[in-house]
Amino acid sequence: MKRLLVILLIFTLSAWCFAGEPKKENANYAIIGAHGSSVTKDGTRAAEYDEATTHAEGSLKFRWLKTDGDVKVRWEGEVESHSDMRFKLIVNKGRWFKSTTTYNKFLHRLGHDRLKNLEGRESVNPDINKPGGKFVTHVDYEPDLEYYTVYENFRQVFDFNPENGGVFKHVQAGFNALSRKGYHQINGLSHCDSCHIQSKGAETDEITYDFWVKADAKIGNTDVSYSATYSKFNNQAGKSYFYYDIPRHPIKGNLIEELGSRTLFGGQILPADYNNDNEMFENKLSIESVITPKDTIYAKLLYSTQKNKALDLQLDTKAGSLRYTRKFSKDFRFDAYFSYYTLDNDDYYVDLPDWRAGRPGGGQPMSFLRQSAYNRDVSYFKLRGIYKLDQNQRLTFIYRYQQIDRDYLIVNYENNSTETTKNLFKIRYDARFEGVKAFVQASYEDIDHPFEAYNGIYEPSFHNYQGTLWYYKRERTGEATSLPNQDFKLNGSFTVDLNENSSLNMYASYRDGENDELNTYKMDLKYKNAGLDYFVQLGETTVLTLGYDYSNGSQTTLFAVPIMDG
Repeated sequence: MKRLLVILLIFTLSAWCFAGEPKKENANYAIIGAHGSSVTKDGTRAAEYDEATTHAEGSLKFRWLKTDGDVKVRWEGEVESHSDMRFKLIVNKGRWFKSTTTYNKFLHRLGHDRLKNLEGRESVNPDINKPGGKFVTHVDYEPDLEYYTVYENFRQVFDFNPENGGVFKHVQAGFNALSRKGYHQINGLSHCDSCHIQSKGAETDEITYDFWVKADAKIGNTDVSYSATYSKFNNQAGKSYFYYDIPRHPIKGNLIEELGSRTLFGGQILPADYNNDNEMFENKLSIESVITPKDTIYAKLLYSTQKNKALDLQLDTKAGSLRYTRKFSKDFRFDAYFSYYTLDNDDYYVDLPDWRAGRPGGGQPMSFLRQSAYNRDVSYFKLRGIYKLDQNQRLTFIYRYQQIDRDYLIVNYENNSTETTKNLFKIRYDARFEGVKAFVQASYEDIDHPFEAYNGIYEPSFHNYQGTLWYYKRERTGEATSLPNQDFKLNGSFTVDLNENSSLNMYASYRDGENDELNTYKMDLKYKNAGLDYFVQLGETTVLTLGYDYSNGSQTTLFAVPIMDG
């Protein structure tokens, strides 16, 4: 009934528009029809963004234009079903005012993970098929449920362009609302007796609001732009819950007190998969000033706050950048760029019970103050020179320096450093002649303490702790990373027009990286790639493309595998 009322309303409005005075423009049209579809097997792939109903659906597509003096109206829309429609309304009043209203609605099928791969058991002795104690099971409480999200996006923007020649050149105010409704799949995991994965559907009912204002002004030779944005996210869906198993021995079913002392919860129904309400406020200021015909300065400032409404946690971002550009001559241009930003995230006290409280050898405190790995200061500096050899050839030189100083995240085991510094040197040659285009570039980057899991590998296995608590005492002392501290790259491309209807493109790249600062192993990275593409136009509507690509890469990286009891 709702679908019928919507379609009737759209038909009525469209008929009212077309029933007015005769239109002077011939771009107006209305197309009314019907469509249907049928999907077999996996509909989430064949019709991921389509309702794909097997019965007939009404279809409407229209456009209506009208001009009355200096007022211009453009209204267009398309309706395929109750969950697939688009509308746009644009109203112009001369050159000083414009209103743009859009509405889009579409369906996204999410698919359903049957979890069938999550079923297995350890085999202690494969020869006699003797089972072990560790196993994984799964259960899907709603195996026939189809998961989907219906998106609705309403956007209203007002643009003002003052014509009085004052300071303000453009002012914009806008509102955007994006809603997501439907059902999605959630999973829960019980552990410390076995890996028991549970799955069921949860309601999706979320909406995000954005309000913003923006103003552009010109003062002498300086352009100034300021914008303020407020965003709010609301989760209106009800909470979902899972029952988490009682911790117990996977075979004997006993040791409930012992295994329960190592877990935070068990034998309880608890909420799962819930997004908290949050909000954000952002201010941005941009300045571009032409000092002389050869010198220009660009500056930007940003301040934003993001708040988790449920826990009253806040993340503050402060950023600024400055760029200076000078044209020394018609053949040489120089840029200097500097930026700095800082992230400050609130601390949060995580209150946990003592580990193995009341058990022999237990009682170790596990509560801690969570100090965010987001907290950091980042400095960035870049110099760039562009030199024209002639009209067809150009050389570019770049030097870039970056420093990341984290407050609480350690990236080097030896000296507990929280800093990463990068120095990059790059040179590039570009050429363009008649029928030929080519470039080649080489870069080298030296990185001091790239991001790494500074305690990502366990100590050597010959450390043989005795007793029931060996896995608690075992330490991680090895550094691990997949990032190089020395990185060399070389790549290029060559394109030639063979004739008016065909062209050939050849390309190649090479990378050699290593990290020799780790205390456990040497990370080595090598990558080669080359190929060619041939294009030929056989006719006005036919193009033939042939290509070949070769890639070869290798990387040495170690990591630690987490297993039961350490």
